[in-house]
Amino acid sequence: MGGPQAYAWLAAFAVFGVALLADLGMRMVLDQSRTAAIWIFCVLLVSAFVMLTLVSGLSKYAQSGILILVAARLPRITSERGTWVAVAALELVWLAILASQESVWAVLGSGSAIAAAMVYSVGFARQSLRECADRTALALANAELSASRELLAENSRAAERLRISRDIHDALGHHLAALSIQLDVASRRPPDLAMQDIREAHAITRLMLSDVRDVVGTLRREACTDAVALIRPLCRNIGDLSIRLDAPECCASRAR
Repeated sequence: MGGPQAYAWLAAFAVFGVALLADLGMRMVLDQSRTAAIWIFCVLLVSAFVMLTLVSGLSKYAQSGILILVAARLPRITSERGTWVAVAALELVWLAILASQESVWAVLGSGSAIAAAMVYSVGFARQSLRECADRTALALANAELSASRELLAENSRAAERLRISRDIHDALGHHLAALSIQLDVASRRPPDLAMQDIREAHAITRLMLSDVRDVVGTLRREACTDAVALIRPLCRNIGDLSIRLDAPECCASRAR
């Protein structure tokens, strides 16, 4: 091969290399659109067959591996059925090119080898796409689960704040009302008659302090979470794994 034929091969090789680098670069930087993938596939396909048509002898067999690279991009631009139809079409074109220059045995040998390699590369590419889709679905499910968990935790905190406010209101509300009335009465009496009202106000204050301690003590006892009870269900039904849980007695049990 020499002269214009060599220049044509070099031009096709350069186009193939640029398209391949563009394809790899786009997949590394961002999600490649289907339209861009189709255009790149067409450029790779045409330049590959131009190179294979221009060479002869052992070089043709050595360069036939570029068809494997081209076929591996089919699952990203078409359906499964379309992929296998395209692989069959690539194989037929490759066999036609071989048949015009080589013997029957060379056609059968090289054709079957390239066909097997393209089937393997397409299968591997489809499996990679399925794994990528599964990872994306898993990431979305994990994000939804995290959001649901945060929402549940926030709802739990809101419910706990509401319950605490109700407990404090029930425990201290009537005492505060009585204390306010008692102090108002004491402020309207002469100093020598107000001492009894002040003593009653001190008694009400002591009752309020006692109620506050009771409420706080109850909240502290209820704040103890039985972590063992939460973890134990996670140690079951894990396939063939055998998990043994050794945990100290929970704080709620010790409190009782």
